[in-house]
Amino acid sequence: MATKLLKPVVREITEWCRKGLFGLGGRGGGSNLVLTLEPGNIISFREKGKRKRYDIDIESVFNSAVRRTLQKEEEEKKKLKKMKKEGRL
Repeated sequence: MATKLLKPVVREITEWCRKGLFGLGGRGGGSNLVLTLEPGNIISFREKGKRKRYDIDIESVFNSAVRRTLQKEEEEKKKLKKMKKEGRL
């Protein structure tokens, strides 16, 4: 059984930025990311030592993850079909 989120949960994340992800060019610069799960379905991000927060609702994150997974599965199916067509498999 999962625990209900009644107060904010804060965690620090290291090595969070892959170089060049989304055209950021490794903007993380080695600074850690502070992630906060807040009651009310909000996830907050901020770089450690900075005050600027970036909030997003959990529904948007979930929908994005589902879309990304479905897209990845579709690409794998196309790749497999192409390989079968070319006689590699």
